Amino acid sequence: MATRWPVLTHQAAHPGAITIWNHWVYPERLDFFVPIDSVAVFDHQVEGPVLDSVECFIVCGHALSAQTFQAIRNRVSKGATCIIAKRLYDLHTHETLPGDWMVVDSFVEKRIAQKLQPFLGPPDVARFRFAHHVVEFVKGSKPDGIEVRITERS
Repeated sequence: MATRWPVLTHQAAHPGAITIWNHWVYPERLDFFVPIDSVAVFDHQVEGPVLDSVECFIVCGHALSAQTFQAIRNRVSKGATCIIAKRLYDLHTHETLPGDWMVVDSFVEKRIAQKLQPFLGPPDVARFRFAHHVVEFVKGSKPDGIEVRITERS
């Protein structure tokens, strides 16, 4: 997943590290704020209602259960987007499936950033969606100025 964090954070995270404490990747002092829009990480066996509101899947890793693939397939057929490793896609099907699928050999392909653009949110907001609320951390004009907004989720 490390190669996707720069795209998901509007380049705030550098390739090769997902922690600001890696001084070889981050030799300079970094701002505390990192923009990101509701990224959730699941294992290879997730299924059920937890996926009902997912708008974009990035499917990578070492395994993908048949039940999880079917759950993702169902969600994509209802409008979600899926970027998936070719080896995991081929493990479950060799046909073209309905919906918005991007099957990739590598997650460093440039076209992935373009595909993810509609899902990234603004570059000055870190947004987290919970069952009943949305919490947004909005970067202010001062170096450590962060505004917190909490709204009810519809």
